[in-house]
Amino acid sequence: MVLQVFREPAQQVGERTAEQIKMEIGSAYPLEKPLTMEVKGRNLIEGVPRTVTIDDSEIREALSECVATILNACRVALERTPPELSADGPTAELDRKMLLDLRDSLRSFLTLLERK
Repeated sequence: MVLQVFREPAQQVGERTAEQIKMEIGSAYPLEKPLTMEVKGRNLIEGVPRTVTIDDSEIREALSECVATILNACRVALERTPPELSADGPTAELDRKMLLDLRDSLRSFLTLLERK
């Protein structure tokens, strides 16, 4: 995710910073109020530390392939689930069980799942 987010300008951040970015401004669906974050990293071209401002749309783009894979897996799971088990709909069951941790890191994932 990090290298894709910082392709322009070429900026590298550590694993801990990447996780912090995902937790603070990561989203799977466009937010009502856009979020930004200042991130310190190393400029890959100049090799010096640099601070850049990124927004939630950059993170969403970087996470889009992963989110699409998760959405597809949820669809497949729901298609294979017997009707009597999925009677409450995808939101209730997925919210309680399958997406508990994901919901915390990708705040808008359930909104996207409901609309798809």
